[in-house]
Amino acid sequence: MFPPTAGSYPNASAVASNARDAFQSMTASIQKAWIGFFLFCAALLPSTAHAQPSSQPHTITYDHYSLLIDGQRVFIYSGEFHPFRLPQPGSLA
Repeated sequence: MFPPTAGSYPNASAVASNARDAFQSMTASIQKAWIGFFLFCAALLPSTAHAQPSSQPHTITYDHYSLLIDGQRVFIYSGEFHPFRLPQPGSLA
């Protein structure tokens, strides 16, 4: 293409200023996202911080199906994710 003419490149302080402004803008948006996430999680918390103690202790037992708390079945759902077990790009040849 054409060779650059004199004065066509911005000076170093202008480049640094633009980079600093872009970084501050990106940092501010990330901070806003984290604050929003924190407020969302805080809204999901129950309004009382502590459970009231009951007058009777609970009976907790189990069988080969599930836990039984006070005679009612309680199913505990859980899972795992192992990212290192995912196939890597290029290894599926």
